[in-house]
Amino acid sequence: MILFFLHHEMAFRNPDEPQIPNQMNNKSLLLLVVIIFSINLPAISLQSNRPAISQNAVQLSENQKSYPRLLVFDHDKSEIIRKIEDKEWAEQIYGSMLARVTPYVDRHQTDPEWILSRYQMNWKPGAHFTTHISDPSGTGLIARSGNAPYPTVRVTTHKRPPVAPDGYRYRTPSLEEITPYDTNSLWYMQTSGPSGEWSRAEPRLLTGFINGTINSLAAESAILYWLTGEERYARFSSDILFQWARGAYYQDAVEGAGRNGLFCVQSLGDRSYDDLVIAYDFVRLFMDEAGYETRFFQPVFEKLAKTTKLRGFITNNWYAAQTTTLVYNALSLD
Repeated sequence: MILFFLHHEMAFRNPDEPQIPNQMNNKSLLLLVVIIFSINLPAISLQSNRPAISQNAVQLSENQKSYPRLLVFDHDKSEIIRKIEDKEWAEQIYGSMLARVTPYVDRHQTDPEWILSRYQMNWKPGAHFTTHISDPSGTGLIARSGNAPYPTVRVTTHKRPPVAPDGYRYRTPSLEEITPYDTNSLWYMQTSGPSGEWSRAEPRLLTGFINGTINSLAAESAILYWLTGEERYARFSSDILFQWARGAYYQDAVEGAGRNGLFCVQSLGDRSYDDLVIAYDFVRLFMDEAGYETRFFQPVFEKLAKTTKLRGFITNNWYAAQTTTLVYNALSLD
């Protein structure tokens, strides 16, 4: 038996970003407590050079037809629950996940618009943009056009976070501070510097930071649904997923430079949407049973995989950093 810890890097997180209650290290988010894989070498027949069929291969084929299947299979659940019950460190991680996510999940049962309205989308009627164009260097957006039937995901307008007049970065607003259904191009924000002064500026990369935070909550809530069977966790994740995929379905990758992404002016930023692919893996069956329109997801996963495959820098480590985005989305295709 081999024990694996699965950590997922948060692309949209910076040192100035506020922490949601009890949030873990701002460099990484623990997605799963532990996964146990049983590894057996395929049996070799002494009568032939051809390897005998391994039972693991049969099991894998069956697992590919079910969910979850990206990080863990459903039959691993009992081992993970046992680990939580028997090991203090596992129980602490599980407890931290509950503490982070449950307040948002409980609010969602009576006020679902609270979290959905804070997701950064193109909310303004007539401006549900589908096409985005950057400058030739891939630094910032220079044009947007199109109008989808539904709000689309708000693309980051610049590769950097905004800087306040005092030279410090602006503090990323907490989820509680975000204006619901915000359509403003300029936000009133506070510097992270000693003065604490407030001023207006374009949020730039901060919209990606905010969506990344909500995406992480969706992923952890989906995992908690899988572990506990409580539908409130599945509903929270599924509502976020559906709103995102329905809008993203109508969007094309940013045009203008080879480094452009789908939701970010630079493809590296699309990593913060990995959490939604993982969340989908854990709640896919629930979404089918609950009647969600899931036809949007496969085209979005394909667009993310293709964008990651074709975009980025060839002379640095971007392709390594974007591996999870490509793999998760590719493996999510039916």
